[in-house]
Amino acid sequence: MNVTAVQNERGPRRQKLVKREKPEKKPRVRNFFLSSSQLERRKTTPAPPMLVTKSKAPSNAHQDMLIQILLTCLKQAQLNETFQTVAEHQRNVILRNVWSELFVLKASHWPIDVVPAVESCGDRHLLDIISATKTLSADLMELSLLEILILSRPEYAVDLEERLKLQCNLENAILRLEVYVSQKTLNSQGNQHRFEMLQDATRSQCVMRFGKLLLALRHLSLHFYESSLNNLLRNWTEETLPLE
Repeated sequence: MNVTAVQNERGPRRQKLVKREKPEKKPRVRNFFLSSSQLERRKTTPAPPMLVTKSKAPSNAHQDMLIQILLTCLKQAQLNETFQTVAEHQRNVILRNVWSELFVLKASHWPIDVVPAVESCGDRHLLDIISATKTLSADLMELSLLEILILSRPEYAVDLEERLKLQCNLENAILRLEVYVSQKTLNSQGNQHRFEMLQDATRSQCVMRFGKLLLALRHLSLHFYESSLNNLLRNWTEETLPLE
């Protein structure tokens, strides 16, 4: 009997299927930094069409304003010359940890009242921290230096080299803030003497102002309010900010 002929008549034997293992998916690493053009596209991209009731309209307007504040914070951080002295990976790590601090600092000095927008989250502590920061009435130079202090946090350093850079940036910003506050106090009083020659009362005003600014940063760094911000900006931050 011709075995080969029989096999050909029956057709080729089926090959045993070997189950291939799917390659393990690697976790996707998201880059926190977005280019200015990308940020602008996020800002200008229209929301999907939806029916908006009168009750939802103010809520949408409030969220738009909060997103605008967050966009401004990110842009300013990207353009900050001091912050650019550290590596991009280091900047990503820092921003993942301090974005909410930058947001509150900016929101508290926003030209439009943000209280109605923040009230929608129902977190009294968030309102309190914004109100307390607002009482500083910091000018543009003070806000800029406070931003550098927030962005120069050695505790978030990824290695020794970056830690040294951050520590240097931090110390320089503290010194610049102290000098600026002292000069600002002198100018407000029409006093042209050097800081070393100040009277005790004027010196105390300088120290008090300097201390209040640093203490405000301490309150921001506690992050008790961050979960509320996440809820306020949930849909937008889940896509843009690596919060996990």
